[in-house]
Amino acid sequence: MSKRLLVPHFVVFGSAHQSGSYILCIEITTPIFLSIGRFKNGQKLLFEKGQYIYIGSAMGSYARYPLYRRIIRHAKRSEHGCDQPILSRLQEDLLGCGLGKENLAFSTKNLFWNIDYLLECKECIINRVYALRSETPLETKLVCSIQNHTDVSIPHNGLGANDSPGNTHFLKVPGNDKWWNGLERKLNLLME
Repeated sequence: MSKRLLVPHFVVFGSAHQSGSYILCIEITTPIFLSIGRFKNGQKLLFEKGQYIYIGSAMGSYARYPLYRRIIRHAKRSEHGCDQPILSRLQEDLLGCGLGKENLAFSTKNLFWNIDYLLECKECIINRVYALRSETPLETKLVCSIQNHTDVSIPHNGLGANDSPGNTHFLKVPGNDKWWNGLERKLNLLME
């Protein structure tokens, strides 16, 4: 049976596992042109204002708290003191549902994944996180299910999916209540 905890900015499905997959809900508040490391040979790409999701996985040893570490890493920025506004609430909520442990050390964030470059921008705000506690990565299943929705688009094919050539893990979504409720129903079914 899947446990579900819901607060306005954090939803967790599943229980007992410290690993799993996650969805970051991101708002881009104003259009930006940005180079994403070496993606598309470093050319500047347009990211329009709107709602997006990034789907990822964090697998590994239970004792290393991979899901907690990955989600918190995304909520941090490389410049000290400029972290995502959601960070402190997210830490409390993750700890409150048994993901992670207090006082885990984090090193300075180096930009590594495609999504890191985007989340460094002050115009890119994480406003909600879905965590799916699982022994197996679910990101490919999630992407396939979500990107087939008629109102979902792929801003830049291949973005955020270095491990899945021809795929993408970064999607532009409608972001209205009806769409978010539909996503939560899909996640509930997936985790049953």
